[in-house]
Amino acid sequence: MQEVLETQPEMSFLCGFLLKVWAVFEGPTTEAEAQAKLAELKEYAAHHEDDGYTKSISFLDEHFKHMTTYL
Repeated sequence: MQEVLETQPEMSFLCGFLLKVWAVFEGPTTEAEAQAKLAELKEYAAHHEDDGYTKSISFLDEHFKHMTTYL
């Protein structure tokens, strides 16, 4: 797995992206903390435009309030 991440930059980016999505829900205990993690995710994927990454971020943005209700 490590070799794939080192030799295929897109796979490395995907892994980092998924870890940042997970971090939005895994660690924060308040909505503000989750918003900060979402902001980090947006910054991480800022150079991607009109692809699956931006669509995923748009989905998270649109449904954020419902997803973090129980933090």
